[in-house]
Amino acid sequence: MVLKEAKWESEATGLKIAKIIYDEEKGKILLEEKELKNIDDFDYVFVRFPFRRDLVNYFLNYGFRISDIYMSAKGRNLHVFERIIKERIMKNDVPKDIIFTKDIEIQDELFLWMAMKFRNSRFFYDLSEEYALKIYKRWIREIIGGGIFTFAIKEETTNAGSGNDNESEVGDKESEGKDKRSEKTDYQNKIVGFCGLKRDGEEGKYILLFSDKIDSFLVLAKLFYECICAGIKQFEVKISLQNHLLISKYMETLGRQNISFEVVLSRVSERIAYHSGSKSTSLKLNM
Repeated sequence: MVLKEAKWESEATGLKIAKIIYDEEKGKILLEEKELKNIDDFDYVFVRFPFRRDLVNYFLNYGFRISDIYMSAKGRNLHVFERIIKERIMKNDVPKDIIFTKDIEIQDELFLWMAMKFRNSRFFYDLSEEYALKIYKRWIREIIGGGIFTFAIKEETTNAGSGNDNESEVGDKESEGKDKRSEKTDYQNKIVGFCGLKRDGEEGKYILLFSDKIDSFLVLAKLFYECICAGIKQFEVKISLQNHLLISKYMETLGRQNISFEVVLSRVSERIAYHSGSKSTSLKLNM
């Protein structure tokens, strides 16, 4: 293993952040004494590797804690999923009032609102909200700015007598007040899902996903379809075990090929405090 500055995360937060590179093929799976001492020079250090109990205990003994456990799926041919995605999912399973689109008016408020959707993630558990938001806002900007993505939008219904829309049952004064609200917050009522990843040539990686009122697997499947259309030939998807329903649906629908599980451990300097969400660690340890 090698201790290396995490430049992207450091630039995003203004903190001094490092990552420990795991490379089992080179046979160096433990840190040298000098590198262990250098850990104290950083505000935040993290490491991820295929789950191994001995390595987990090794890092726990040096003051790390478990931040998350992921299902990692890698593939070189998305076209093997194309028929499943197009026929079984996109045509039959998507609710009639949901559409997928990239046509969203991008505003600064949108990035903040989207970043808060990931508040149950490891960065929010490890770092303060201030730093976590900086990471996700930059991540989202880079995906929308040059990656592949899709929004799930809930279309407005015109049938006020259907009984499915609570707002159709409110009085005229409240409805009138709603019409006068700022359009800047309109996306909060419309966006029910987002999925995107960064593009590096023919490879897609660093995926982000959130969903509300729609099956998250449908949003992921739509992204896969967009990747196929964009010529992506290799992809990497990491899904937290917190989202166990999505993992189950993924394996049930797309199979278990090229799937592994990896653990992320982190250590935060005493100069900055852990977020109070330490419950995340106990959940992972009890699995």
